[in-house]
Amino acid sequence: MERVFLGSKFIQETLNSAQIKNEMSSRFIAGYLMRAAMAGAFALFGYIMIMAFDANFNDSLNSLGLVFGASFFSLCLVAIYYTRSELLTSNMMILSVASYFKEVKPARMFKILLICFAGNITGAIIISLLVANSTIITAPMLESLEHSLTVKQGYIATSSYVDLFIRAIFCNFFINVAMLMVYSGNIKSDSAKIVAMFFGVFAFAYLGLEHSVANTALFTLAAMLELFQGIDVGFEFVQALSNIGIVIIGNFIGGGLLIGYYYAYMNDNRNKIKDMK
Repeated sequence: MERVFLGSKFIQETLNSAQIKNEMSSRFIAGYLMRAAMAGAFALFGYIMIMAFDANFNDSLNSLGLVFGASFFSLCLVAIYYTRSELLTSNMMILSVASYFKEVKPARMFKILLICFAGNITGAIIISLLVANSTIITAPMLESLEHSLTVKQGYIATSSYVDLFIRAIFCNFFINVAMLMVYSGNIKSDSAKIVAMFFGVFAFAYLGLEHSVANTALFTLAAMLELFQGIDVGFEFVQALSNIGIVIIGNFIGGGLLIGYYYAYMNDNRNKIKDMK
């Protein structure tokens, strides 16, 4: 059976991880929120570095700046994984597998995801408060921030909901393909795991796909800059909230359905053994 259902290690590792998340979010919720807050902080630092690379490369080298920015953002997922922080998007896959195997009820799955997202937001808010009251964000970085806001809020302003939705699906598809490889049991070395995670995040960052936590961190930073620095960067609350709502649903489809439920079903040998006899 191991030769046919090659994802058995992936299933076991994912269920073990889901069990830890379920226990922590119910018995040690403060610790779970702290883990999630750190993931939100890493996501914001990733965007800040993207802005910095964008600001420090001129037009002729802008594509190179995009490569550096996407590369640094990729390392943020590596940091989240190795610090055991809790990120909404990768948890969508893990908890979907647990839901498929009835280790976690659907209502409980969405509650854990909500708690995780609350922690992610908290981390982004704390770091945004600190950054907004410093000189870290330079004028050229503000131009990059304004451009990002124009693009992301523009999907709502121009009613390009389908485009935004598809970008959100592919974003978490790439991320959780990477996490699938990490949890598969087929990758033994840390260096290979890092390469796998780098591949997934680089693809979404370089293509400009839509990540719910990263977008939330970006919008939070913009709001804090306007609030504490009085700088108008074009932040629109309703458009930002609408963006996040659509992106969360798209991310869940890309990571939860297309990776989590898909690979859980494909490697579920409970009902297939009889058919093979």
